[in-house]
Amino acid sequence: MAKIIRNFNMDFGDMAATGGSRRFSIVGDAGAIFSLEVKNEDGHYYNFTTTAFSATKSKLKQQIISNNGSFVASIVFPSITDNDQYDIYLWAESAYDTEHAEVDEVRFGDNTLDLNSTTGSNSNLVQKVIYQYTDTTITIYPWQNVAGSVAVDWIDSYTTDTVIVGRGKSLKQSFSCTVTTGAAEAIRVLRQPEVSDFFHEIPVYWVANGFVPIQGENPWTEAASLETSNGSVGGNTRGRTALNMAGGCSEATKLIVDGVPSNTQVGDRLTGWVDATTGEQNSCSGGSSAPDTQIVLITELNPDGDNANEFSVDTALTISDNHALNFEAPYYYRYKTQASRSAGTPGVLGLYPGIKESVSLKDANPDKVEADGGNRPNTIAAYEDSTTYTLETLNDDGSINESTVKNINISYPPIDTTGINPTITNGIVRAQDGVITFARPQKIDTAVLGVEGNTWFLTKGLDWTSSIKNTEIIVTNLKVVLTKPTTTTTSTVSNSTTVPVADREGTIQNVSTVSGIGIAAGVANPTVASATADGAGSWTLSAAQTLESGVTLTVENTGRVATITGDIEIISCGDSDFNLILNVPGFITGA
Repeated sequence: MAKIIRNFNMDFGDMAATGGSRRFSIVGDAGAIFSLEVKNEDGHYYNFTTTAFSATKSKLKQQIISNNGSFVASIVFPSITDNDQYDIYLWAESAYDTEHAEVDEVRFGDNTLDLNSTTGSNSNLVQKVIYQYTDTTITIYPWQNVAGSVAVDWIDSYTTDTVIVGRGKSLKQSFSCTVTTGAAEAIRVLRQPEVSDFFHEIPVYWVANGFVPIQGENPWTEAASLETSNGSVGGNTRGRTALNMAGGCSEATKLIVDGVPSNTQVGDRLTGWVDATTGEQNSCSGGSSAPDTQIVLITELNPDGDNANEFSVDTALTISDNHALNFEAPYYYRYKTQASRSAGTPGVLGLYPGIKESVSLKDANPDKVEADGGNRPNTIAAYEDSTTYTLETLNDDGSINESTVKNINISYPPIDTTGINPTITNGIVRAQDGVITFARPQKIDTAVLGVEGNTWFLTKGLDWTSSIKNTEIIVTNLKVVLTKPTTTTTSTVSNSTTVPVADREGTIQNVSTVSGIGIAAGVANPTVASATADGAGSWTLSAAQTLESGVTLTVENTGRVATITGDIEIISCGDSDFNLILNVPGFITGA
C-alpha cells in the first residue's frame, strides 16, 4: 500500500526585503520518501547544507518521514535589493511507493490555480511559491501640488514624512509634516485634523463606446432636463455649426460644415436648427416637422481622411446651405470600465455606492466639484425602475386595510462585476473591471474626451488603501500646531495702539492676537487690526499699549508654519509605494 504525503506546511506569505528563516514540515505516513527543491527567479538553487543559493543545482534528496509522521527543517532566505520569487517543488518519490494525497484545487478569481492554497496533487509533484519584495515607502503629504491641480495660493511650501515597511510586516511610528506660507501671508487653524481629511482620487477609465444601455433607456431625453435658461441649447449639445456645401445637400449621407464641434464622437446625434441668416426653420431630414427629435446618428468622422469638417450619418438628409446643425451627445446610466487602459487604474477597486466624482484633480477643496454640462459631479448608485400600488384587504368585520406594494420592474446594482474576471498578479487582485451605474445619466465622454475617457472618484479616509494597495492602515492622534511668530518692539510705546516692531510676519487682520511682557491684555490679548504684512513696520492693535523698546512679543492664533503630527500603524503592507494626502485646506486657511 502506498505511503501518503498529506500536507506541506510553511508560511508561503510574501516576504520582506530583509529575508529570514522559515520553518517547514512535511506531514504524512511514516516511511514516505520525498525530495524538495527551492529555486529563485535567477535560476539559483537552495543548498540545504550551506543554507545559501547558488548556480549549482541542489535539492534535499530522498528524505524520509519519521515515525512521528513529519519531517521538519528550515529554509534561510537572503536579503534582496530587487523583487524575487522562490519556486518550491515537493516530489513524492514514486519509486519508493510514495504518493501525494488527492488534489483539492483552489483557484483565484481569474480561474488560475492558487498554488499555495491547493493541497495534494494528481501527480508526484506539489508546487508552492513565495514572493519577496523590496520595502514599501508610504509618503505622507500635507498637500500635493501636481500637474493639473488647483494651486493653494497661501501654501508656499510643505514637507512630507515617510514610512518604510517590509512586505507582510507591521509597524507603528509617529509622523510629522509642515505647511509654510509666504513671508507676507499667514495661516490659522480652523479645527483639528481628522482621518477623513485624508483623500484619494481613484482614476477610472471607460471602454470606448462602453455604455451599457438599460432596457428601454432613451439616451437623448436628458437634453430637455439640461436645457439652458433661454431654452435654445440642451445640456448635451456639443455645439452648433452651419452646413457648408455650396447650395445645400439632397439625400446626402456625407456632410461638410463650417467646423465640426470639438469632442464630437461617433454615435452623437445630429439635429436641424434654423437658417443662420434668415431665421427660417429647417429640418435635418426632408420635411421632418420635428427635426430636433428625430435621431440621426454620426457614423464616421472625416470618412475620406481629407477633411476634418466632414462626417457621415446613418440617414440620407436634405438640408439647405447655411442652415445650422446641432451636434448632441447621448447620456447613459451605465458604463463599463477598462482597467487595462492605463497603468495604475484599478477598475472598480476602491469604489462604493455613494462615492462622488471629483472634477478638478486634487482641487484646493476636493469636495468642491464643478459641473461640466454632463450631469457632473455624479455619484455611483443603484438603478431601479419600479411600480407601486395600493392593495386593499377586506376584513371579516367589513373594515379595509390598505398596504403599499412595490413591484420592481428593472434594477441594477451600483457596481456589477458579474462574469468579469479580476486582474491578478502574484496572487494579488490588482484590478477589477465592472459596470458602474450612476445616479443620473452621464454624458458619454465624461472627463477626458476622445475614443476613451476617464473620470476621477473622490474617496475620503483610508479604507481605499486596503482594496487598492493591499495595505491596512490606522492613523491616530492627528494634531496641528502653529509655530508662534515672535518679534521685538523697535522703540518705546506710550499709551498708543501703534506698535513698531522688527517684523510683522505671521499675522491675519482681526484674527491674530499679541502677548508679551507689558501687554495690557484686559479681558483678552489685543488683536492686530492692521493688514497682513512682512518686515519691519508698525502694528495697529485693538487696545492702546505702553511698552519698552526691545520687548519680545508673541503672535497668537496665527503663524507662518503649521506642523501636523500623528501616529500611523501599518497592520499589513502591500508591495508598491504610494502616497497619503491630507486635505490641509479643509482644516487650515490662509490669508
